[in-house]
Amino acid sequence: MKNNKKYRLIIVLILLTLLQVCLFNTIISLAQETSTSQVIEDGTYFIKSIIDENYVLDIEGASSSNLANVELFEYNGQENQQFKIKHVGNGYYQIIAVHSNKVLDVEACKKENETNVEQFSENIPLTSNQKWKIQKNTDGTYSFISECNGLYLDIYQAKAQNKVNIQVYEGHNGIGQKFKFEKVNNTTIPETNTGTGQDIDQGTSQGGSEGQENQIVENGVYSIVSAISDNFVLDVKGGSKADCANIQIYEKQAVNREKFKLEYLKDGTYKITSVNSNKVLDVQNDGRVNETNVCQFTPRNPISDNEKWIIKNAGGGYYYIISKASGLYLDIYNAEAKNGANVQIYEGHEGIGQKFKFIQPLDLLGSIDTNKYPGYKEKIKALMDAHPAWNFELLYTGLKFDDVITGETSLHSRNLVPKNYGGEWICQVCGTKLYDSGWYCASR
Repeated sequence: MKNNKKYRLIIVLILLTLLQVCLFNTIISLAQETSTSQVIEDGTYFIKSIIDENYVLDIEGASSSNLANVELFEYNGQENQQFKIKHVGNGYYQIIAVHSNKVLDVEACKKENETNVEQFSENIPLTSNQKWKIQKNTDGTYSFISECNGLYLDIYQAKAQNKVNIQVYEGHNGIGQKFKFEKVNNTTIPETNTGTGQDIDQGTSQGGSEGQENQIVENGVYSIVSAISDNFVLDVKGGSKADCANIQIYEKQAVNREKFKLEYLKDGTYKITSVNSNKVLDVQNDGRVNETNVCQFTPRNPISDNEKWIIKNAGGGYYYIISKASGLYLDIYNAEAKNGANVQIYEGHEGIGQKFKFIQPLDLLGSIDTNKYPGYKEKIKALMDAHPAWNFELLYTGLKFDDVITGETSLHSRNLVPKNYGGEWICQVCGTKLYDSGWYCASR
């Protein structure tokens, strides 16, 4: 009897041991499956920081070059902010920039904190510094871990600002290492047609040509008015037609140097051309830093990103004008409404110096009644073209020209010219007799 009990106990112990082994193997299998399974489906996404979801991963200046920096930048919906996520097995992914087809890469596979993250051509076979484990966190966010060093994709000092660097850093569960995915689709790029402005036709296309659905300003000629003061507009300094002529703001006038033609390029950007010179708004010397000057330049063929501008709704009928090349905003120096205040590019801060609206420009010549005043329009236009820096204003006096000339000379010695004038300017009767200390009587 005792032996039977002993054998039964041994059998029970063996069964318990086998059960524990089976449970352990099941747990290990589940853990391996979890660690190697795909946590997010392949697709194209914006990768948003949870510090501020208005900021996303971005390739600096939309560059297609190897070593172009990865940074944080305010969302604008462009392709340099879109990334293809591709599972490559064992829980690791490639992260591919849509605009360049290059992958996120840890610089030289370094293993130190603050090692830079950049874009680079895909290595074949794929190397560990181009492979990222995507880890889903308990709060629903995601973190990226480099296979080459086990460090986390990290926003420098956890700052949600334009051009903050993206690096790798040891995991600390901080908000600078947590991200969200937003899938790219027709409803998320770009975020535009929400304006309330009444100065322009919003230009949203119904069944138009490809790309028109993202056009928020209709093609046409406009005055570009500053939000600082409705009396100040973009202006080509001195009405110059030269390359590199400066762009400034100036009091609103009926002159061509303050008129600009907008042309949508169907890639989410616009070309902005001076009516006065037929040259385009351009960032001087392809600059990509704060306070780089904006000037006019002969259009390149094909047009460069430096000559392309993104127009983004700022609310209240105003818009931001953003350089495609750098992501920096058209900006009025010190946000001062004064003649000659410089126009530059600067990181977006949404101040009034970065807000503009588009209005139909003053049409001086269009107000001339050609039936009543035949030939006037052509002559005034020729005068305006010859003197683009002059400010013209039409005054209707109701007087006939011949009567005015006769009236000017009817009061002898009351119409004067400076004494440095001579010849036919001087009255033949009075000659060089001085009037009012330094003036001669004028001739007819």
